Amino acid sequence: MKILLVTWDCGGNIPPFLGLGSELARRGHRVSCLGPSRLRKRLTRAEVEFIAYEHGATFDPTARQSLTDSQRAYSDVFFGDGMAADVHAVCAREKPDFLVIDFCMVSAMAAAERSGLPFAILVHTLPGCIFPIWDTRGYLPHINTARARCGLAPLAESQDLWTRGDRILAVTARELDGLGSGHLPEKLHYVGPIFEPDGAGANIRIPNPPADGRPEVLASFSTTFMEQEQSLGQVIAALSGLELQGWVTTGPAIDPSMVPGHANVGVFQYLPHAILFPRIAAAILHGGHSSVAKALWFGVPMLCMPHGRDQMYVSERVEKLGLGLVLPKDAEAREIAAAVSELLNDGALRERCRQFARELRASGSGANNAVDILEEAVRFRSRQRQLA
Repeated sequence: MKILLVTWDCGGNIPPFLGLGSELARRGHRVSCLGPSRLRKRLTRAEVEFIAYEHGATFDPTARQSLTDSQRAYSDVFFGDGMAADVHAVCAREKPDFLVIDFCMVSAMAAAERSGLPFAILVHTLPGCIFPIWDTRGYLPHINTARARCGLAPLAESQDLWTRGDRILAVTARELDGLGSGHLPEKLHYVGPIFEPDGAGANIRIPNPPADGRPEVLASFSTTFMEQEQSLGQVIAALSGLELQGWVTTGPAIDPSMVPGHANVGVFQYLPHAILFPRIAAAILHGGHSSVAKALWFGVPMLCMPHGRDQMYVSERVEKLGLGLVLPKDAEAREIAAAVSELLNDGALRERCRQFARELRASGSGANNAVDILEEAVRFRSRQRQLA
């Protein structure tokens, strides 16, 4: 089976595509991915054939720009006609059996629908954060403009977009999402988190745990630029006054040399979460779904300090389930220190996190679950063609 993945780079949306592509390839499918050139190395490492955009708009998530400017740039990726042109061309040349498209990429979905090829929509955050609110964001005119360019009929509501694909894959836990059953699209499947394949960051030197047994706390605030320098400074000040070992990762958007550490707080641009999370006692995160999912998978209590996008909703869900705490992004060091101390000492909260992790892992690998659903969808389409 030939599978075409279609994605863009906004940080946390990439690990699910890497994990899904790797599992598809492991099962013997031919997998290619249409994406921005900056993703070539990571996709190739995941055994996915890379195809670069020719006309689609690109977005640099590490660029130092305001959230407002970033959101303006998103529009070209979501609704631009260049993306539709690329999908049309690649489908004509590669003739895939099935596509998997990032839920943000409306023009790509319109092109796939116009081609008559089956496709799945991959949702890399909580559906409860996006499905009920697309109408309120004023997206419908943009959606219908993108569809009109592909010769498709307009939709009556933005939420009708989710009915166009063959399947919707939400790479999260149903229990984490707050979407009521009345809002669940019929084709929605909660497959569980999908992480980047093992081996990412294999050449990175990992700091050793403290010899004296102090608890380790990781602070990680997004791979994209979200004006997070002030928050990082307050986090480091908070951790420096506690009896623990702190590890802070700045991501590619922030130069770690611009973020002074402390005797008990090491600052790095990148450390592989898959190696650190089994060790740490707590995490301080921005509330992005990708990093929150990793904490949940390993049963790590977390303090969320959301900066924008889906992060407030994800953080609220973490707090409501009793799996962590939430502070504003401009919280002071003393508030952060108090919250971290609570995470380290609240036995009931820590047990809830461990129990959630056990239940999450019992549902199986998100990548395995997703590929099972995709293979079934292709078989279903094949049976439909035979009956036609």
